[in-house]
Amino acid sequence: MPEDTLRKLTDHTALVEQLFARTQVRPEVILPMTDLRAVLQAANRRDLCIGGTVLWDSRTVTLLRGDLETLFVRFEAFQPSAAGIAPDFADFEVIDCGQTLRFGAYEAAFDAVLCEHDAE
Repeated sequence: MPEDTLRKLTDHTALVEQLFARTQVRPEVILPMTDLRAVLQAANRRDLCIGGTVLWDSRTVTLLRGDLETLFVRFEAFQPSAAGIAPDFADFEVIDCGQTLRFGAYEAAFDAVLCEHDAE
C-alpha cells in the first residue's frame, strides 16, 4: 500500500477495509492502528504478522504477514513450553508490533514460526 495512502487513513476500520478490499482473507484478530501502520511501512514487513484467524475445524491458525501473504500453521506446531504452558487458541492476539503471537499465557515468536513453517 502506498505510503501516502497510509498517511491519509487515520481510522483503523477504514485502513483495514482498504487493506483487505482485494483479498479474500480478513483476519479476526488484527494489530492496533499504530502497530499496523508501523508494520505496513517496515522494510521487514514480510517477517511480521498483522493478524490472523483460528480455524477450529481444521485445527490451524491462519496468519497474515505484513506483506498480506498468508501462512497456515497447525495447532500441533505450538507445543507446550518447558514450564508446561499450553496455547489457549480461544485467546489469540498478535502483540509486540507483529513479532509475537499470544495464545492465552503462551507466547510464540513469529520469526520462530516462520523458520519452521515458511517455505522460503
